[in-house]
Amino acid sequence: MISASVPNNTGNPIGVFDSGVGGLTVVHALMERLPCEKIIYFGDTARVPYGVKSTETIIGYARQIAGFLLARDVKMLIVACNTMSAVAYEEIRRLSAVPVLDVIEAGADMALVATKTKRVGVIGTPATINSEAYTRAIHSRDKEEWGVTDGSKEEVESYFQGICPQARQLIELPKTWKRWATADREPIARWSFGRATLLGDAAHPTTQYMAQGACMALEDAVTLGEALRVNGNDWVKALDLYQRSRITRTGRIVLSGREMGRLYHAKGVERQIRNSLWKGRTQERFYDAMEWLYGWNVTNCLTD
Repeated sequence: MISASVPNNTGNPIGVFDSGVGGLTVVHALMERLPCEKIIYFGDTARVPYGVKSTETIIGYARQIAGFLLARDVKMLIVACNTMSAVAYEEIRRLSAVPVLDVIEAGADMALVATKTKRVGVIGTPATINSEAYTRAIHSRDKEEWGVTDGSKEEVESYFQGICPQARQLIELPKTWKRWATADREPIARWSFGRATLLGDAAHPTTQYMAQGACMALEDAVTLGEALRVNGNDWVKALDLYQRSRITRTGRIVLSGREMGRLYHAKGVERQIRNSLWKGRTQERFYDAMEWLYGWNVTNCLTD
């Protein structure tokens, strides 16, 4: 089952593709539910099977097919192949200007609805299984609870397939695992309301990739103290200066954290480009690139 709203581009077809003819079951379901929609189906029977091919080859095939369908002005792409969904979905999504759906997300949803034991078996090609895509999709749908819950080594390993042996040693060290709830939100333009204001994660929740959550909260406290000092403890003026001094910097942290997460987990050609940009840099050059972050101090904290 694939469920999503179809863009209202009147007359434009939906593009569906698979490595063979199995995706016709998806086409059949679409025709039953959306009988008035036009559909273009691409089944790559000339190069089937995909599941035993390399990641680079599968991504290359997926890009070719997606490009073929996009050139025919489709209003949506549906990746009806588990192998391409597992290996090439992110690459297809980056390539496409129209919505992209895949069968793994839908399959994970249906599996969690159907299971009574919370144990799900997956039958797939070597490429699909080795990608751990289903493991990630199913785990990511665990009910999020604020606070700390029990985790598992298996879940952690599913997110770190293919890492170097030295890094993998770290996964073997912990005796127990915990799931910590995190939050993310778009930067907001106002924190202060009269004599009330926001600090820390309430003002700027961020992802973990720049390790700045606690640091930003400490900077908030220092900046607020300085704002009160220079305004003679006039709270309304101090809180206005505090938010003007902090919003741009913390917003940059929030957005940069997201981007760093994407770079850390880059795949395919994007990973090669990332590595080539960082290769050969001295420690000084790395620090220079982050001077905006680590050059902050109490003497410049009120610049807005």
